[in-house]
Amino acid sequence: MEFCWMLPVIPNKVEECIRQSILAEQNHFDSLLVSSLPKGLDPWVLAASIGNLTESIRLLVAQNTNFAHPFTTSKALHSLNWMTNGRADLNVVTGSFVPELAKLGKIDNHAVRYRRTKEFVEVLQLLRLGPVTYRGEFYELENAECVPRLPSDTSSRLYVAGSSEEARNVAGTLSDRYVMYAHAIETVAGHFQHVVQTAARNGRTVQCGLFIDIIARTTDAEAWEAAERMLAAYSPAHRRMNKMFMLQSDSVGVKSHLALQQLNNLVLQPHIWAGLSHVSDSVSVSIVGSYRNVADTIMRYVEAGASFFIISGSPAQDEIQRIGQYVLSNLKS
Repeated sequence: MEFCWMLPVIPNKVEECIRQSILAEQNHFDSLLVSSLPKGLDPWVLAASIGNLTESIRLLVAQNTNFAHPFTTSKALHSLNWMTNGRADLNVVTGSFVPELAKLGKIDNHAVRYRRTKEFVEVLQLLRLGPVTYRGEFYELENAECVPRLPSDTSSRLYVAGSSEEARNVAGTLSDRYVMYAHAIETVAGHFQHVVQTAARNGRTVQCGLFIDIIARTTDAEAWEAAERMLAAYSPAHRRMNKMFMLQSDSVGVKSHLALQQLNNLVLQPHIWAGLSHVSDSVSVSIVGSYRNVADTIMRYVEAGASFFIISGSPAQDEIQRIGQYVLSNLKS
């Protein structure tokens, strides 16, 4: 079981990202997610800076397949691995926000974007092995070889993120790890089963995991109070902007967030809360409760097939220490 801390996307706030990275390494996290979003810093540059200031924590760098070529992505990944003694992984995301996609040209529909993602991951996997000649719908390579190369490039894991059937098929066919937004446990189990079965048909194994938020306190009452206080702090204007963003996305995962907003009861299951669906454009489901109940809920997701968790902590600056010291330390002991 592995735990990854999701770094915030804060323009021009390198110091805060570095601070959180060091805290995560000190508090039982195995890795850091460095997101790839237009409003944030370049993930490769930021990850290289973090790598120089940390010792053992892994760096999971996100890359949107609409905005990069698989060869240049592979070279960046290999270079970062050289610089960090093999600590870099790649999270492949497909993108769904129409206004951002439109800035760089033609807007392809969901199916076309996932055909591109499939080729993107296929080329990345081939470049691990040596020179590549490839003819596809989107990419052509002629005897392309990625340098530098690690003595054994198997240490770098390729994640595919998404909630759609297309994402699950790409993950099961080509990735090392599949990650989706958290939802009710039965929904998560069904998605994971699809990926595992697809991988098995292709003679492969794929590990599955979740993007999820955690709000943990000494007691359940304190945790729910923190959750409600955090939600109340967002203005009506922020909520409207969040909904507007979701309406301009054709992501299956984002559409599921919109569906969660319509629920009368945002508590999906004991200690599983969809309150963030009203204010977050990424993770919309939180585990809320005492340290013991949060750990128990994590184990329920493990029983559903999760082997890793990419965690955000919304309410306060000290969430890294709180989650690491009182939840992860017990789960990993």
